[in-house]
Amino acid sequence: MGGNIEDKYPHLAGEHLKVSLEEEVRSHAEAGDLEAANRVLESAISAGNCLSPLQLSRLAQEIGSPDLALRLLTSAVRQSPNDDSLVTELAELHEDLGHREDLSHPTSPMDTPQCATDPLLMPDRADLVRFLHLFGGREDVHARQWSDPGGRGGYSPIKAPLTPDLAQSHLAGSVTLGVYPIRLDGTVNFFALDLDIRKAALQRAAGDEQEFARLRHVVHQGGLDVLQQLNGYGLPLLLEDSGFKGRHLWGFLERPLPASLVHKFGTGLLRRLVLDSDDLSMEFFPKQGKICKDGLGNLIKLPLGIHRRSGRRGMLLDEKGNPMADPWPAIRQVERIGREPLLDLMTGERQLSQKAERLSFPQHRDAGHPISLEVDIVLEKCAVLREIFDRANSQRRLSYDERLVLHHSLGHLDGGVDVLNQLYQRCPEVPERAFLKRALRGHPVSCPRIRSRLPNITSILPCHCSFGSLHHYPTPILHRPAPAQTPSDSAGAGEAPEENTHPADAFAAELTRAPGQRLEVAGGIWTLREIDGVQQAVWAPQLEE
Repeated sequence: MGGNIEDKYPHLAGEHLKVSLEEEVRSHAEAGDLEAANRVLESAISAGNCLSPLQLSRLAQEIGSPDLALRLLTSAVRQSPNDDSLVTELAELHEDLGHREDLSHPTSPMDTPQCATDPLLMPDRADLVRFLHLFGGREDVHARQWSDPGGRGGYSPIKAPLTPDLAQSHLAGSVTLGVYPIRLDGTVNFFALDLDIRKAALQRAAGDEQEFARLRHVVHQGGLDVLQQLNGYGLPLLLEDSGFKGRHLWGFLERPLPASLVHKFGTGLLRRLVLDSDDLSMEFFPKQGKICKDGLGNLIKLPLGIHRRSGRRGMLLDEKGNPMADPWPAIRQVERIGREPLLDLMTGERQLSQKAERLSFPQHRDAGHPISLEVDIVLEKCAVLREIFDRANSQRRLSYDERLVLHHSLGHLDGGVDVLNQLYQRCPEVPERAFLKRALRGHPVSCPRIRSRLPNITSILPCHCSFGSLHHYPTPILHRPAPAQTPSDSAGAGEAPEENTHPADAFAAELTRAPGQRLEVAGGIWTLREIDGVQQAVWAPQLEE
């Protein structure tokens, strides 16, 4: 794709254009089409007049394309070598990807190595297995921290699984290991917050021991403050002094959850957490919701090991910030976090951020009880839609295909807008762009299309309704009651109620019966195309030669 990005969105400008671009990239990524998402990003990079290089880089990292982000930042730094924000972002990305890191600058008091063999009560075999289970990530790769006499260091990916013997070596201090949180199936066992001192603050404090002491106190107090805020949200996390200059906070899940869900939760959580000092920054792991086919995502150092740069051991801290001489009881008794608390926080975050028009949904009934007679009747008569609806309401999740089916069926009913929006509100994985502002026009989804999209449901539930109409294709919307007629309607009393709906519906129905499902008229051609699983009439002008 080439050309100017404004050519694709001629009706948008400024911030609206940025939002449209970001939504398109995220939409492709959420649908699993990373190649399409990358193409949109490449187009924006070529245009050079939409998002800044820093924004584009972070968007690329978010969707799991760190190589594209690296290429973009490298080019941007060449053009603007004095831009501290770009240089800092590039250095951090290199470090996250396990590339070499320059350690040759003079050490500060914060960096001065203490005893590299700080004692740690070593675990028994059961605790070692528990440690690996809690902090388990990518199954076939781990990372190893390294440094050389020339003052360089970083992390290297090792294509081998973490074993109890490797974990033992990490805890003993002979090696320092990292883990890639996203597993091969796209899920995560844990999430983490990385609280750190901003590089600008460290640079300002260079050579000033008193200022470094203040920063040490700031990050220490910041970790305790964040831990207290998390406890207030019902999220029990373990606090760790990382062994360098920051704090890690670890949260463990009752069962593995999709990285996309946990990453989305983390994005909202970062907006809620308050840092009392501008000298601090905080990141969430996993940093991406998805990774590309050959990618690993961002790594995080395993706890309780020796940081090769400082020579200090990472230590678990209690609620008062004191190091735990024996961390293993805390690890044995760690409290797991279920899916529901994450969803509750995500729902609350979305309610805080949504526009007023989306907060105007009727609140006197919950999502399990439709507020529309039309919707009630359709759900009563269509076992498939009822199954999707009830399961989404109880489990608070909708697959992409399930959402499309509900969207293009109930979304055509006048009362379906409020019903679907309330249901979407309960399912945080549903993107905000899916919310409806008005009832849909066009063609509702057909029963055969529903069967092709959801064979796992239609194969075990009755899906063979007879609608008694020869003029319309089968769709669950035909279950809705016929509208009340007025005297002016009497001429059409013998027609099926669908004949009196929006003209676009009738026209699309006519195209289904046209040869080749196309109709040539003066100036162009109407064709029938499938858009998001729904047959719709599409106009293409005929260009003059």
